[in-house]
Amino acid sequence: MAEQDIRWLQRLSNYERALAQLTRAVELARTRPLTELERQGLIQAFEFVFELAWNLMKDYFLYQGSYR
Repeated sequence: MAEQDIRWLQRLSNYERALAQLTRAVELARTRPLTELERQGLIQAFEFVFELAWNLMKDYFLYQGSYR
C-alpha cells in the first residue's frame, strides 16, 4: 500500500509540472503564431498531460480503494 501512496503523489507532482509547461506553451501560442515544430510540441505536450491526468486519476482511485 505504501508504494501506491507514493505513486499517486509522484504522478500528481509530474502532472503539475507538465500542466504548467503546457500552460506556458498555450500562452505563447496566444501571443504569436507558432512554428510547425512548436505546434507539434504543443500537441505532444497536451497528449502527455492528458495521459498523466488519466494515470493520476487511476492511481488515486486505487489508493482510495474505489478502483479495481
